[in-house]
Amino acid sequence: MKKIVSLLCILTLLLSTFAMMASAATTEPSKWDGVVPAAQPDYQFEGEGTEASPYLIKSAAEFAIFAANCRYNSVETTYSGKYFQLTVDIDMQNKEWWGIGGATPNNFGFPTTEEDIYRFSYFAGIFDGAGHKIYNFNLASTTEIEVEVKDEAGNVTGTEKKMVAVDKQGLFGWVVGATVKNIGIESGNVTLTNVARSGLLVGTSRHGFLIDNCYNKANLTVETNAKYAMIGMFMGASMDAWKNNHNTQQTAENVYQGKTISNSYNTGKLTVTMTNSSDGNEFRIGGIVGAYVGGAPEFVNVYNTGDIAITNSNAIRADGKGNARLGGLAGAFLDNCYAVKSYYTGTITFNATVDTARDYGNFGYLFGGVSGNFVTEPDADGNYSVSYKGTFTCNGTAVEAGIGKATYEWLKPSEAAITVPLAANSDFMIAIAEDKPVEQPTEEPTKAPETPTEKPTQAPETPTKAPEATTKAPEATNAPSTTEKKGCGSAIGIVSVIALTAIASGAALSLRKKED
Repeated sequence: MKKIVSLLCILTLLLSTFAMMASAATTEPSKWDGVVPAAQPDYQFEGEGTEASPYLIKSAAEFAIFAANCRYNSVETTYSGKYFQLTVDIDMQNKEWWGIGGATPNNFGFPTTEEDIYRFSYFAGIFDGAGHKIYNFNLASTTEIEVEVKDEAGNVTGTEKKMVAVDKQGLFGWVVGATVKNIGIESGNVTLTNVARSGLLVGTSRHGFLIDNCYNKANLTVETNAKYAMIGMFMGASMDAWKNNHNTQQTAENVYQGKTISNSYNTGKLTVTMTNSSDGNEFRIGGIVGAYVGGAPEFVNVYNTGDIAITNSNAIRADGKGNARLGGLAGAFLDNCYAVKSYYTGTITFNATVDTARDYGNFGYLFGGVSGNFVTEPDADGNYSVSYKGTFTCNGTAVEAGIGKATYEWLKPSEAAITVPLAANSDFMIAIAEDKPVEQPTEEPTKAPETPTEKPTQAPETPTKAPEATTKAPEATNAPSTTEKKGCGSAIGIVSVIALTAIASGAALSLRKKED
């Protein structure tokens, strides 16, 4: 009888485990209510910020606090060398997100004062999305600021409100030496106005970064009058090699000093209209990165299948001295650049107001232009794995070069189907190369009853002083539940539990028969 009781206890335990694992297989995206909180530099995220015990971001509200802190001008809130991990999917509900760092309402994102140049409003830590997704993504495009009004003599006579662009925009607005990995932007239709350096995953990077095992499926539409627009689906601009200066010498703990995008892809469509009226639009636009320059930038296992449509309403410089660069992976790919197992298979359409645009711009299926010892490597069979397959037209004329105006013997259009490189460590990275959403509907996970939660207090986007420290994490905002398979581990575990349950049940019945 004791044996039967013991086996029944085991059976009960296994059934409880099964119930918990089945529950764990269902995730509930945390809804962001669109409230942009003030920076809270003393906010206590759960965890210790180490690799073994990362800070946990457990709700959309905490994600917004994390972003605001990184925009705050403080060395401590760059989180240099600190580890963060996202624990939930997030439904942005098409609200206007302000980037994690960056999101600067100034002169097209270019520093205009010494204070702007040496701001510490960026992220320099290690962020692990842990395979979670961002739904219904959107970005803030413009904001109202108060500016001084001066008379003809330069005297300040008052102030006035002015609408300006929010630049350095992306899920991460500005990163320096940061690592961003294991996160996907699952859906969204983002429209930006008058930006210069912006992308969907990262707006701007300086000196160094690592993006690994990430993807984007959202679409991006940009209309800008910036003369030096740098736009990309993953990143707008990545500038400069790692070097010690006022910024980086204080963010040198566990930072990534190289420049690498690996095991990542984009399927979203990029549409850009440039309206600058000056002589020649000097732009750098790419399907993954707009300007990818300085510090030996790398593409490893990266692909883009999203279409690109560009309209330049003004003439490209006819003297040949312009800096117009456009490519399926990067507009500009410069300075000891390296690429392997990467490709583009979309359609690029470029329309300008001059028929000779192709003669004075640097356009290519892969890269608008490269320089400084471009390096790639062949596979075991001697075939080079950087390739392209699709169409590229400039004012209706086909563009044949894979890389700007340069000619490389090894670089030829792919005649066969191109194999999708899959990330080594995450099932959520699997994608179909032909998947190119053009018009995405608003993503609505399966509806479930919502739980009323407390919203964070509304506050100005750029606080002048740190608000009172918050010691308690805000309550997670419940959202419609979505059933997601986080790899095959959950399925295997459930099947194993079922099998063990059946074995335990059989054993219990067998013993009971013997005793009877």
